[in-house]
Amino acid sequence: MANESEAWELYKSWKKIDNSSTSIPRFYHKVPFEEGSIRQKLREEARAVFIERKNKELLDNEDLKELWMLLEQNLSAPFAKEDHMIDFADFKEVSNKSDEKFKPYFSARIFSKLLQNDKHGRISIRHFFNYVMRKVWLHQTRIGLSFYDLAGQGYLREIELENYILELIPTLPQLDGLEASFHSFYVCTAVRKFFFFLDPFRTNKIKIRDILACSFLDDLLELRDETLPKDVQEANWFSAPSALRVYGQYLNLDTDHNGMLSKEELSRYGTGTLTSAFIERVFQECLTYDREMDYKTYLDFVLAMENRKEPQALQYFFRLLDIEQKGYLKDLSQGSSCIMWRSCTIEAGAVFNNTVIVGISSRQTTVDINFSETMNVNWNGLTVDDSVVAVWWSRNFLDSVVFLIPEKFYYFFRGY
Repeated sequence: MANESEAWELYKSWKKIDNSSTSIPRFYHKVPFEEGSIRQKLREEARAVFIERKNKELLDNEDLKELWMLLEQNLSAPFAKEDHMIDFADFKEVSNKSDEKFKPYFSARIFSKLLQNDKHGRISIRHFFNYVMRKVWLHQTRIGLSFYDLAGQGYLREIELENYILELIPTLPQLDGLEASFHSFYVCTAVRKFFFFLDPFRTNKIKIRDILACSFLDDLLELRDETLPKDVQEANWFSAPSALRVYGQYLNLDTDHNGMLSKEELSRYGTGTLTSAFIERVFQECLTYDREMDYKTYLDFVLAMENRKEPQALQYFFRLLDIEQKGYLKDLSQGSSCIMWRSCTIEAGAVFNNTVIVGISSRQTTVDINFSETMNVNWNGLTVDDSVVAVWWSRNFLDSVVFLIPEKFYYFFRGY
């Protein structure tokens, strides 16, 4: 003990450690990014060793076969033809007979999670096995994504996710028909969906945990199925037909063939019903180059237009509505308005300065809104309660009805 105490005193004097209460020890160490530095190389080597160790802990196909055999050999009575069941005692018996790498899957927590309405307190071995396979897949994917996490901080930057998807393309048979020259555009199309929905605050990085939690990776890996029906492919943003459709629309809008979209070119999007005021706000809020929109910015626009009910798309449109960038909607001078309410009733056909003031309760209620040339609204005694924050509408802006509720707002697009 004396030697340890003496060694600690020598270490403190060497490191100049101050034990007084007035000294706050350093608790943050910046990640080394200096190319070729010893600290950076040490960090990369440690990360590689850690990932390799985690990879060895994964169950392979032989392990899964062994697990299924053990489960079938330890079924619990009464037996049924439809589904094989196992109770907790036999569940722990399988755990005792299995290898050490199986142990994390045989906890009471997992058993109770899979427990349903069986009167004998059993779970389905099929459900348990599917759970294990899903967890193994998540761990495999987590490790695969971690190879591209150069910072080792648990997130991927845009260039890192692009590299991941680019190297994934040869493993997806449904993308075999894409020409090599289109791969960069495909990668851009795929990556934008991840960042549009998982990086709404535009930090240019996404947590690997969020990538695993969403369904986008499932949609992407679904393209491994060579027999995927055509209608399923068309509904999948990551499929070849979908990517070619979006890029083809971009090329059709680009009438001057300079690779960018002007305001006039974007105004022909869809059925051409977007107003000039709305297009102007898009170009004011979104990143453009010499007042023209590139393909990446166009993809964000398309994702917002095609997913208008999603919170990330609503946030996109809210930035367009929030002209003064104050984080809320207020009274605007030119043909638009925002009213703040606390428990009130809206009279039928309330119109102020060519703006229809509308409201809806926090419950998802279907409201019958009849548009006419005079822009009157049939309310049928609609009551606005405390949950409503604000409501905005302007025919001269977006041709939409907007319902704003805490943390999210809903609108119904209507072209004229």
